[in-house]
Amino acid sequence: MPDNWKSYDLIIDYGERLHRVSVKTRTESRGWKSSKWFHWGKNDKFDFLVLIFKHEEGLIDSWILPRTLAVEYSTKPGEEAKDQNLMEIKWNTLLNTPSLEHCKENWQMNFILE
Repeated sequence: MPDNWKSYDLIIDYGERLHRVSVKTRTESRGWKSSKWFHWGKNDKFDFLVLIFKHEEGLIDSWILPRTLAVEYSTKPGEEAKDQNLMEIKWNTLLNTPSLEHCKENWQMNFILE
């Protein structure tokens, strides 16, 4: 895909069909400390959302979320929001939600596909 492609970054052949994957990355920084979330667009066309976080010391955490979980655990824009398409998954949600634990570092994608 070209740089800054709006909906997805790559296609994977998994299970019985092709799946669109959107990849979002963040790096620990001063900016990260004041805005601890990943952004995506609710109109983006993807089947899986991959979130990758690089810590200052170089460690990398990742989550592979089916779209249904990305939607369920994202903060929706309020009525006054300038961008009604903007969805956010908060860092604390990823770290503290037991039902997302199976998505962390799950590169085998061993969960039920929708």
